[in-house]
Amino acid sequence: MTPEVSVGGSQGPHPRHGLAPLLASAVRLSIVAALAPVEKAEFAYVRDLVEITDSALSKQVSRLEEAGWVTVEKGRSGVGPGPGCL
Repeated sequence: MTPEVSVGGSQGPHPRHGLAPLLASAVRLSIVAALAPVEKAEFAYVRDLVEITDSALSKQVSRLEEAGWVTVEKGRSGVGPGPGCL
């Protein structure tokens, strides 16, 4: 047997339509999803997980920080000076 698939059924609109406009960007949505289960994450960890450059992450995190979605702790991270934690 194969499951029945309903196209446009009565389930209502897809949940993505209820997302904040800021999260319309796949990169920003990925960053928020990566940070959701944790209190803190190192910049490099998020960069590698989301697979973007330092500058791209910095730009997107700045937008999220301005909107109050994330907090950035700048300072030393690991052995040398670094961009800190998100």
